[in-house]
Amino acid sequence: NDLVIMGGINENNEILNDVYSLNLNFPNGIKERWKEVNITTENMETPYLFGHASSLAVQGAVAKCSKFSLYKYPDDERIYKLGVLIDKIKIKGLYIFGGKSRVIGASGLSNELYVLVLGRKPCFWKKLDDAKGIKPTPRYFHSMSYYERGNFLIIHGGRNDLNNDSFALNDTFIFDLEFLEWHRVILYSNIEGFKVMPRWAHKSVIHNNKLIIFGGMNNQSYIGSCLFIIKLDPDSFEKNRLIVTSEDDSDWI
Repeated sequence: NDLVIMGGINENNEILNDVYSLNLNFPNGIKERWKEVNITTENMETPYLFGHASSLAVQGAVAKCSKFSLYKYPDDERIYKLGVLIDKIKIKGLYIFGGKSRVIGASGLSNELYVLVLGRKPCFWKKLDDAKGIKPTPRYFHSMSYYERGNFLIIHGGRNDLNNDSFALNDTFIFDLEFLEWHRVILYSNIEGFKVMPRWAHKSVIHNNKLIIFGGMNNQSYIGSCLFIIKLDPDSFEKNRLIVTSEDDSDWI
């Protein structure tokens, strides 16, 4: 029942590291809907970032439970009654990847993965330095979504100003939430003339078994209004390859 906002950049071009939540229920008697999230700095401080991507990685039945909040998970018995029998997410919480950090004299581009561990008060940050696999190159203004059925995060595109050939990226990565491991995936399609367009500042959403990507910019201009749709069926995830489909083949023109 909360919208969580972390970091960003203000009107003075200062990169921020505050974390706020907005109560969407607006219960009677509550005057302050915006509240700063209670986070301990014992382990690490909130990173200064903007242009990053975030995604909540908890099972859908848990997230929809009325007992779930930033500071409390439903007990095991309650989860069992909701039909969640196996929890394969090694670290549940709000995942943050990439962005631009507050670094003087450098680009500040990041490819670090953080998770704000929820279900306790105060919450705390964990930096996943020990994740396996080859992680994505530094980037900002990319997209990241949580796919519950596959138990992974999926990251697409973004921008890297240090890239000589093209600062707009077109690569795709998944992060396995059970084994904490990165995998780069190849997108392919039977559509004639198919190519993955570089894009940044786009948005993505997962609907059923599809990742739907819309908008953004490439190196020169805005990208048209066609939808870029990636099929996420487990049977299509073979040898790190995902199928790209479209509702209308003419969208690829």
